[in-house]
Amino acid sequence: MADAQILGHQVRQIIPTPEPMAHIDTRDQPSMRSQANGYGNVEAGQVERLGTDAVRQWRLDAGSCGEWRKNAERYLNLAAQNSGDDERDPVWEGAADINYPILSTAVNQFVARAGPELIKGDKVVGVKVFSPPAMKPAEAAKDMPQPQSPEQAAQAQQAMAQMQAQAQQASAALDAKNARAERVKHYLNFLIFYRMDSWEEESDLLLLQASAIGSGAKKVYIGERGLKSDFLSSTCLTVHNDTQSIYTCPRITQDFPVYPYEIEDRKRAGLYRDIVLPSVSDDPEKPRTFIEQHRLDDLDGDGLAEPYIVTVDVETQQTMRVEPAFNTDDIMIDDATGKVLRINRWLPFAWFTFLPDPRGRFYGLGLGALLDSITDSVDTPAPPRSRAAASSALACGCKARAKGARSSSGLANIRCFPRRARTCEQPSGSARCRTHRP
Repeated sequence: MADAQILGHQVRQIIPTPEPMAHIDTRDQPSMRSQANGYGNVEAGQVERLGTDAVRQWRLDAGSCGEWRKNAERYLNLAAQNSGDDERDPVWEGAADINYPILSTAVNQFVARAGPELIKGDKVVGVKVFSPPAMKPAEAAKDMPQPQSPEQAAQAQQAMAQMQAQAQQASAALDAKNARAERVKHYLNFLIFYRMDSWEEESDLLLLQASAIGSGAKKVYIGERGLKSDFLSSTCLTVHNDTQSIYTCPRITQDFPVYPYEIEDRKRAGLYRDIVLPSVSDDPEKPRTFIEQHRLDDLDGDGLAEPYIVTVDVETQQTMRVEPAFNTDDIMIDDATGKVLRINRWLPFAWFTFLPDPRGRFYGLGLGALLDSITDSVDTPAPPRSRAAASSALACGCKARAKGARSSSGLANIRCFPRRARTCEQPSGSARCRTHRP
């Protein structure tokens, strides 16, 4: 229960408490607070190489999905009704220039329908218990042969008693599983809605953007205030477009802006290296572009690449932080030979795809790609033949005036505009005037 003083009134906010109390053990989970910087045991040359390689490989991956990213930015602009075609030629002077909100309407309709189906009040987590169906003693008795002697009857009665005891044990075990499932579901819903900041708002943004451009992501990690689940635009999360799964991709890069005061705070907290970054703008508060790359690299020279998280300043390619993306429990060792088989890495990203790309590429398709040609055809200025058809429906023409000026063909060349009448000069006695449409 939490109390708050608002505008002189005592307001009491009641937060439900899960019963029984649950706890998530985060002692062995990677954390931006608790993980020590890995560059303490890395040579200086390797630290600088990591920054250079991370930026270069990030740009290589970005080049593989450059076309998708360009289209995604255009679809986001269309969904926001920012078409960017203000300079296109109008059909005629003063004609209306309308961009129909086809994509905006489609995306909002999807979110309006999908949101309530996925998030029902403060419940989003459901738990299913898998248990083999229990044999009922009454049904089992039908399959037993009829006893032919008192000894067989006693054995059958003893067997029935054993089956009833087993059924009671199985029912008690199933009830315990169901009770545990309810506790887990209750606690996770409590954690998501009452302990994680802005989870519902960012989930709405995920539905909105993923439906528009085809993909979206969330980053789940332990932050300073506990468990966090941040929305990430797929335009800021870069992998090679030919990869099959984010969970098997050897290199994943997130680019994000960082303000100078945030860099200084993280330096003082020991999260970033204490190095001086040259200014890149006249504005001292302009954010810098950092990348956080989850990569595999053999820093200890044992022939096996270990998973690391490398944070780099893009402008200077300076490595700001290196941390391992694994702990001792993630190292798989062959008990017979003592050889390290592999190292499981910690991956904080959850990837969501609206529609898979039929070409098998990583980034998906959204409503923007599906409605692209329709949107272009509706918003494109009318071609000449359509212009003539449109103009024929508008009132325009000429008013005759008796005067002698004519062209060499005997007709006056008059240009007409929609909803305007021009005065044309006709010779005396002439009763007709030929009009032509724009």
